[in-house]
Amino acid sequence: MSNLQQTADTRHASAPPLVLVADDDSDTRFLFRAVLEMRGYCVIETGDGEETVGAARSACPDLILMDVPKTASCRYLDLQKGVQMSVSLMTAQELLGLFELDAAGKVLYYRMDSAGEPSGTLPNIVGRNFYNEVAGFENVEEFRRCVTEFTLSDTAADSFDFECRYGDFAQRIKVLLARICESVNRNNTKSVLVYLKRKEH
Repeated sequence: MSNLQQTADTRHASAPPLVLVADDDSDTRFLFRAVLEMRGYCVIETGDGEETVGAARSACPDLILMDVPKTASCRYLDLQKGVQMSVSLMTAQELLGLFELDAAGKVLYYRMDSAGEPSGTLPNIVGRNFYNEVAGFENVEEFRRCVTEFTLSDTAADSFDFECRYGDFAQRIKVLLARICESVNRNNTKSVLVYLKRKEH
């Protein structure tokens, strides 16, 4: 019996949450497995994209933690042949920093907060859609509506508090917004600067 099958059988017997850890670095997978299993999670590991797709389709994990630069940043992972499942991202960074977005939400520029910057290489998210491919929180559509309302208004700058929800976990942030207008027609918004910072309690 394969390790994956044994994991699935154990899960159905006692129904612990199943986490798929997808990372090409074995040390990283080991650390995640150790921490998650200590907290009562059932864990399976994969080391590349193809293996991840197969494991996700056969084991149907409750959560996938993936190395974003290796597996591509996405809010929904298309598991080939029309199979689709929701994914909560474990990114190479926290979504804290400055983003320049066009009207459709495409990332034109980004800079991570130095305090939250990881030691590894940051994923290149320029050209990706912030709402559909970058932001991993569940209530991203609510966030999109807030930014869109600002974009359609006449306000030059604004701010609001927001709670990013990741299942049972919530990250409270402060969102600062500023518009960049066209040089010829100042009434037309060229892009929007979105600065996400951790909200101090």
